[in-house]
Amino acid sequence: MIGQDALVLCLHSHIGYIKEMNHKHAPWRELFHVGGPASVRGYTYGQISPLWKDENSLGGRKMVVFNAELIFPITPDRTMRGVVFYDGGTGWDTPFADTMNPANLSNNNFSYRHSFGVGIRFVSPTPMQIDFGIKLNPSKKFKKELTQLHFNMIHEF
Repeated sequence: MIGQDALVLCLHSHIGYIKEMNHKHAPWRELFHVGGPASVRGYTYGQISPLWKDENSLGGRKMVVFNAELIFPITPDRTMRGVVFYDGGTGWDTPFADTMNPANLSNNNFSYRHSFGVGIRFVSPTPMQIDFGIKLNPSKKFKKELTQLHFNMIHEF
């Protein structure tokens, strides 16, 4: 029988908008790079954001991310927990679009991508998590890579 505190539902959403000041672009590292273990699992870092033609993330000025996790105990002492998750989101509107050849840019418009998966959480002095995500609606460019394994040394929620 499942105790009343055995299951935990975590919901998280994040909306972001970067407004440039004095007509200066925000630095690349401060733009939104959606995809990866900290935003949408099942995708690699920045894969759901504006991309160069070589598939490296340019980052966007706008983003939206939603995460839902159902966490349940695997061991009686709850030092190992299982997770079922759904993630979704996108980043768009790169500040570099005005200076780039459009043929070298992709994924610059709002294009919501989502995934689901499972994971394991280890509760220890150094918390660890392993997640296996599956893309639900990958772009044509990423249909060959439908899954992604993520390893993290922190808990996001």
